[in-house]
Amino acid sequence: MPIRVADDILWRWVGDEIVITNAMGGVFFGLDGAGARMWELLAENGSVEETAAAAAREFDADPATIRADLDALAADLTRRGLLESDHSGKVAGLGKPASGARRTSRR
Repeated sequence: MPIRVADDILWRWVGDEIVITNAMGGVFFGLDGAGARMWELLAENGSVEETAAAAAREFDADPATIRADLDALAADLTRRGLLESDHSGKVAGLGKPASGARRTSRR
C-alpha cells in the first residue's frame, strides 16, 4: 500500500525519539525505539510492504509479526492524520522534515 507523510506534517529526531507535529494545528506526537525506526522507513520507502521487508531484515524478525505491527502503527498514524494513502503516483518522500531534521538512521 503506497503511503506518505501527510502534507502538513513536520518531524525531526529529538534525543532518542522522533517528534512529529502538524504545522497547522500544533499537535505533537512522539515515537521512540522501533516505532521511530518504522516512521523513518515508512517516510523513506513510501510503502508498507517495502517498509515491512526492510524492517524484518534490519531487526532479524519474523516478517509476519513485523507486518502485523507495522499495519497497526500505520493505521494509527493515518487515523491521527500523520500519514495518508498515496495514490497520486508520486514517489513518496520524507515529507517536510523540520529545520535541522536528521534524515539518517538512528541505529
